[in-house]
Amino acid sequence: MSKPRFVEVAVSVFLIVILVSEATIYLAPIHNTLSVNSTVSIATTPEGYYINSSFQVPFSASFVQSYLWEPSGVPSWHLYVYLDPAYPSYTSIAEVVGIDDHFSTVAAYRHADSEITVVNTSQLVNLLEAPPLPDDVLVMATGAIPDLVAQPNTNLLANWITSGGSVLWIGYTIGYLVSSLPNSLSSTIPTNDSGWFGTARFVPYSFTMGGGPSSTSPTYLRRATFSTTPSIFTTSSALGTAVGIDYPYTIFPALWNVSKLAGAGDLAIGNTWANWTNVAWMHVGKGILVDFAGPLEDVTPLSIWLANLLQSGFLTEHPMVLQSHSFPQVQGSDFTTREYIPYSAIPGPTTGTLCVLTLQTDPYQPYGNSTCAAA
Repeated sequence: MSKPRFVEVAVSVFLIVILVSEATIYLAPIHNTLSVNSTVSIATTPEGYYINSSFQVPFSASFVQSYLWEPSGVPSWHLYVYLDPAYPSYTSIAEVVGIDDHFSTVAAYRHADSEITVVNTSQLVNLLEAPPLPDDVLVMATGAIPDLVAQPNTNLLANWITSGGSVLWIGYTIGYLVSSLPNSLSSTIPTNDSGWFGTARFVPYSFTMGGGPSSTSPTYLRRATFSTTPSIFTTSSALGTAVGIDYPYTIFPALWNVSKLAGAGDLAIGNTWANWTNVAWMHVGKGILVDFAGPLEDVTPLSIWLANLLQSGFLTEHPMVLQSHSFPQVQGSDFTTREYIPYSAIPGPTTGTLCVLTLQTDPYQPYGNSTCAAA
């Protein structure tokens, strides 16, 4: 929707367009008789947007509500999940299997359209050899790229992202490990398609805490000094809070340098420690890479965070967070909020859609509701 600019208002009463979206979810993990309900209305006037929200919560719960400017309109997606038990994986295959089922459950709770296609290695090759569609999102949770994708002197996955595809990566540093039959995980393939050379096909390896094959700069600790035991990060980034991401797990060499990301126009979207984050959002050519620099430890919250990223639009474009508000310990049927966003507060581009993302932030609770202004 274009942001209208009016110099003079000829009438005193304006036509106000109201869009109301209501979503109800039954929270089986707590008790199957408890429900959360939120109603969001967006009023469009010649000067800006008025946003009214109300919550009906029969128990104490916490929420975050973010107002997002989506340059390409209402987010949509077609989700692909790579899963091939025949190939070795850095991540437990049992955890990878759970993404499909858990995410489908979360999407059903949210009444969110979700088309999910599970692909094996040969199907993954076919997917990556075709031009990506604008709403294609590929989840690679194995922590390793199969050798049929990391081919000699080329990488189908890197080429696909560069051409406009979107990838959610979970596990060891992207590109570092290559899997091959019958049971090999390697970082020393002689064609330079693994290790730090493999990583460099996607992003500058200097962005990672490992720092690359010959890093001696004090900015980066040397890889040999790290433990690969996952550590816990408890401080959420501002963007992570806005879109409901609270990912505590990490692998030290795979962490991302917050300053380096910012300098490239990329984003820290996960939890942080010092100058490092465990989830990075990065431009790769025309595409998007969201990298969870840690093991797949708990598929239930990860599936919720995946839904949050999709509904926020961060897996298919670069929305702008205009405002974000946390509401701890909401209870009752009369909790309401009202916000006003003038068009002047929305930075370019001049076309787009305002969406309001309402998320429950209590652990393991999948409630989420996205309401977007009518075009």
